[in-house]
Amino acid sequence: MRGAHKRLDREAKEMAWAAWLTAVLTRAQKIPRLNQFIPAEKKAASKATTWQAQLAAWKDYAERKKK
Repeated sequence: MRGAHKRLDREAKEMAWAAWLTAVLTRAQKIPRLNQFIPAEKKAASKATTWQAQLAAWKDYAERKKK
């Protein structure tokens, strides 16, 4: 049962992180000066419907950026 709590805590943190990042990017896209600096992949990630999809898109973007 202890492992389940850790997993839920991790998922909650990931969900909060994805939601915060999406909110920031959504707001930044409305400001023309900031919008020009946001890559298309990040814009697509901020339009994902669920937090799992948002997180997957961000992780995918981070992996591609590392290469």
